[in-house]
Amino acid sequence: MLRLSEALSQCQDPEDLTKILSQELRGLLEFLQFYIVLYKENSEEIERTVVGVEKSLVSAGYRDVPIQQSPSWQAYVTQEPLHIHNWTADERVPARLKEGIASLGLDVGPLVFVPLTTPHRRLGALGMSGSQGTVYSDDDVSFLRLVARIVAFAIDDNFNLQLVENARAELQRQNDRLRCSEKELREVIERIPCMAWSAAADGSVEFFNRRWLDYTGLSPDQAKGTGWTAALHPDDTTGLLDYWKGILAAGTPGEFEARLRRSDGEYRWFLFRATPSFDDDGKIVKWYGTNTDIEELKRAEKARDRLRQLEAELARINRVSTVGELTAALAHEIKQPIGAAVTNAEACSRFLDRDRPQLLDAREAALEMAKDARRAAEIIDRVRLLYQKGPSQPDIVDLNELIRDIVVVLNNEATRHAVAVRIDLAEGLPSVIADRVQLQQVLMNLALNGIEAMRDLGGELSIKSQMGEDGHALISVSDTGVGLPIGTADQIFNAFFTTKPQGTGLGLAITRSIVESHGGRVWASANSGPGTTFHFSLPISTRAAA
Repeated sequence: MLRLSEALSQCQDPEDLTKILSQELRGLLEFLQFYIVLYKENSEEIERTVVGVEKSLVSAGYRDVPIQQSPSWQAYVTQEPLHIHNWTADERVPARLKEGIASLGLDVGPLVFVPLTTPHRRLGALGMSGSQGTVYSDDDVSFLRLVARIVAFAIDDNFNLQLVENARAELQRQNDRLRCSEKELREVIERIPCMAWSAAADGSVEFFNRRWLDYTGLSPDQAKGTGWTAALHPDDTTGLLDYWKGILAAGTPGEFEARLRRSDGEYRWFLFRATPSFDDDGKIVKWYGTNTDIEELKRAEKARDRLRQLEAELARINRVSTVGELTAALAHEIKQPIGAAVTNAEACSRFLDRDRPQLLDAREAALEMAKDARRAAEIIDRVRLLYQKGPSQPDIVDLNELIRDIVVVLNNEATRHAVAVRIDLAEGLPSVIADRVQLQQVLMNLALNGIEAMRDLGGELSIKSQMGEDGHALISVSDTGVGLPIGTADQIFNAFFTTKPQGTGLGLAITRSIVESHGGRVWASANSGPGTTFHFSLPISTRAAA
């Protein structure tokens, strides 16, 4: 037992276990070979099988035998020896194993399996087979159990040590791969065409790539921690740091715009982006971020803001100019209700001056006078809105009501040029979200354009509202005038393009700009008869429809 224990303690290769047993136990027991079967803890899977000289034959015999029926498993589970004296008669031998042994033509003798167990865990089973005619006594089985205890301790000690060595080697390999990955990642970060950085979980910046350092002119030591804030614009520092603290506390990605000083002292706008990296437990272990130069984009947003301001001012000038052209017509339009109000006031006075004042007639005249005054005031209000200066004021707009208002303003101008105005308004047309004054300008521009096309001939101006096929509200303004010159349908909405001798070429360009800013589109088409039809569509808003 001492020799066996010493020999097993020197064993490094599991395949040598049965060899050592055969060498040390020769002369003490009669056997053909030994078998060692190790099972995975808390599992029915075999972790390792070590068989002596007839390994291929044994494997073939056990090929179709379920693990739960194998002799080694029975000894492993019951923790008692399994002693098979007669393979044919013993019911504990599974039928498939008997068939497998018989198919190989083997003449087998007794088989004993004893559990391999330490005080800490069950490892598997140790087996010993004998030649035909060999008999194993109870003492032989007890001796084999003692041998199994020594083998179990050797396996537990030596091979656990081997597992530790293997684990240590694997850990070293993983560390090497990690260092290699970190090196590759750092090289990638250095080469990407972007200013990149990383920070610890608390937000303290640890790394800046070369592009970032070259831009700011700071050294890695100067930029680490919170030193990078020295490159921020003084007016942006507080805002960016407050935002950074906020996303650190929330543990969420974020982005912020701020100015960063270049090494030559110039400040440029950058988009700061940061995103956290989590471990398996959901804890933040790192922050990664980029700084993207958006200076040109910011400048472009300023070409655009200024352009919008200019467009708005140009549209207002266009409205004022248009109203100026309509001064005579508007004066006549306002004069009518004022004249009627004067007439009703005089009538009211006469009814009251009589010997028997006619109060009912005077009251009716007074009500008519008030009605006329209100009509004049409404016309003035509609015209005054066209002079309005200021930002767009989106509101819920009833397009049919808008059309009726414009018809009132333009009625006298149309009459002056022998143009009849006809409207065809769809009932229940949904409202839109839009700037009322700007839509008034669109309708007025298109209507005046149509009146202008018929000013020497007279004709009919038709304004129609309906639902378009695409779910947009569709407004059409048709005239029976001279029509568009051939090949100009795609050009008439371009700025400064005009077919009129005194035209500026701005009215239809402003019309297109207003319609498109509301998410719609405008176009023109020739009529089947004389004249042209202008169409514009506007999206129906859910809020407006509700």
